Amino acid sequence: MKAGFISLGCSKNLVDTEVMLGLIKEKNIEIVNEPSEADILIVNTCAFIQSAKEESINTILRMAEYKQQDKGHCKALIIAGCLGQRYGQELLDELPEADGIIGTEAWNRIGEVLDETLQGNRVVVRGEGEIIYDASVPRIPTTPKHTAYIKIAEGCNNRCAFCAIPLIRGSYRSRTVEDILQEAGRLADQGVKEIVLIAQDTTNYGHDIYGKPQLARLLRELCRIDGIKWIRTLYCYPRFFNDELIDVMAAEEKVVKYVDIPLQHANNQVLRNMRRPDTKEQIVELLQKLRDRIPGVVIRSTFIVGFPGETDEQFEELKEFITAQRFDHVGIFTYSQEEDTPAALMDNQVPEDVMQDRYHSLKAIQSLISQEINESLEGKVLDVIVEGHTDEGMPFGRSYRQADDVDDQIYIEGDLHSQVGDMVKVRILQGFTEDLVGELAEDIPLEELVGRGLMDASLTIACAESCTGGLLTSRLTDVSGSSDYVVGSVIAYSNKVKKAQLGVQEATLQRDGAVSSETALEMAGGVCTHLGADIGVGITGIAGPGGGSVEKPVGLVYISVAGSKGNQVTKNVFSGSRQEIKKQAVDKALTMLLDYLK
Repeated sequence: MKAGFISLGCSKNLVDTEVMLGLIKEKNIEIVNEPSEADILIVNTCAFIQSAKEESINTILRMAEYKQQDKGHCKALIIAGCLGQRYGQELLDELPEADGIIGTEAWNRIGEVLDETLQGNRVVVRGEGEIIYDASVPRIPTTPKHTAYIKIAEGCNNRCAFCAIPLIRGSYRSRTVEDILQEAGRLADQGVKEIVLIAQDTTNYGHDIYGKPQLARLLRELCRIDGIKWIRTLYCYPRFFNDELIDVMAAEEKVVKYVDIPLQHANNQVLRNMRRPDTKEQIVELLQKLRDRIPGVVIRSTFIVGFPGETDEQFEELKEFITAQRFDHVGIFTYSQEEDTPAALMDNQVPEDVMQDRYHSLKAIQSLISQEINESLEGKVLDVIVEGHTDEGMPFGRSYRQADDVDDQIYIEGDLHSQVGDMVKVRILQGFTEDLVGELAEDIPLEELVGRGLMDASLTIACAESCTGGLLTSRLTDVSGSSDYVVGSVIAYSNKVKKAQLGVQEATLQRDGAVSSETALEMAGGVCTHLGADIGVGITGIAGPGGGSVEKPVGLVYISVAGSKGNQVTKNVFSGSRQEIKKQAVDKALTMLLDYLK
């Protein structure tokens, strides 16, 4: 027996598909990619907005053609997902081509539905309770081997006036931290390098089971898993985007500096009508905080035009907001009137032609912004994970600045060797509205790349080094022209020097110790002030071979970068000889500087 799956809609739906694939495989059913080879075809549908419903129906009808002997040998066509959950028996009655319905709350019964339909019975199974998969459930990832989604929660409690998701997916319920870590560890063992956390509202994660949001805690725990290089979080609603979460995103190296935050509008009256809890003023404050405290942060958002009652003046305010905020990526949607939602019953529904005009007006504004941002990246070096190859064999991929499936790509000219899943350094040559073009930059020393970045930005740098003993400064000054941007350095082995020349507070040293994130931050800020530089780097740690303790072992190094773009500090544990630890620490500092200068 062979089965084929077609997954439509969002990444959250894709995880459901992967889980059902795992359950099907346990029944010794072979999974095939070609619909013409399948005995069973399952379409996992989307019902978020009208266009998604239409795509789902058209796909179902297209798959039904494989029941014809001249096209295939499909014996059962099953509708899964949101469309099935929402319309159930009504959908089965309207589509005689379909043999079974399985809703979003019944994915664990896919085997039962297969058995029933293959016996000639037409069935509808939507589930009687709210469920969510856990790490014990088999799952077959369909994404490239280097990246995987983890659904950390299901359902939604926000009840926005335009959204049908709570009607389909139910109330918000989180998985435990331990269960998510178990799944992430297994994915890392399988070679996954990028974990993408998803939910209808990721910033609300854990509130239902722990009494308060726990996304910051989850991110910290995930960062400890070996093998994972990037951790990306999507669907971050502003309401629970707290200071603790911002600090974790800024400090943890593995957490990519990318924030996906759906805002939907910028006029307070429209936001109230949408039943969104945030005001424009709160949103502006949060966006500024993100940019101040997470150096190099990339911000993506989504907006709806044509919400019932949206006036020309309110739309103009949205245009001005997007123009002023200069988001890196923006998704724009026209309002979709969904039955059983509060907005569907509102007066003053906006005509389709007006919505289309507003949609294209916003698209034009954002296209110009995107092109300007991408052009500003020319000359920068980014870490890129290779996603695939063009028909001509040119590799393309994503940096931390791009999420899979929704953002632009980086095409790598002249690269004949990189394979899917490789992480390579790419210098951007050209930036366009949609995509970027670059070349491999592996052969350029980190210190030279930093030097170029400093000169391009007309910035100066000073270093405060403890355990690295001047190695960072030495490498920076080995670059031709470094006298234009390296102001000087302070070697601060002793607390006396840290206090006298760098302004590290006695209270900080007493409370946190010389080897701490707080001391590193004060060293970086202090050397800026002492030597009059634009950017300061502070490095403090234990390079060995002696010293160290259980709490602060040999190899523990805190590195901080401070300047007008904000402060950044990382906790690192390196291994090897004293010289190896010093080199690793300096390489890390240079990498942080590259990120800071992006």
